[in-house]
Amino acid sequence: MSIGERIALALHMSGKNRADLARHLGTQQSTIAGWCKDGKVPSSDRIIPICEFTGVTPEWLLTGNPSCADDNKSEQEEKLLEMFSDLTDDLRRERVLGIIEGMLAEFPDSTAETESKSG
Repeated sequence: MSIGERIALALHMSGKNRADLARHLGTQQSTIAGWCKDGKVPSSDRIIPICEFTGVTPEWLLTGNPSCADDNKSEQEEKLLEMFSDLTDDLRRERVLGIIEGMLAEFPDSTAETESKSG
């Protein structure tokens, strides 16, 4: 998984989106899209702000090593990240994200519950 894919996953897991990150960093949404979709890499001065915004560690963002993920993540979240990183095909990753997005849309109370636990 690339840094951009991990940024996209971190955004998704934190319940935030590219527009939120762009505003936080004071950059254009197209820059964030370039990282997430086009394989471009953020400059080093962007890594810490991205991590702070999404709640992941710089080590996880840069390496993808699940053991470097934020200590606040549950065992289930760690397992999900590990399984997602094991997917070798972008289409499968997109399908997994689509399934999760569909579940969140179908059960909106679960996102409010998650936000209240993390906030």
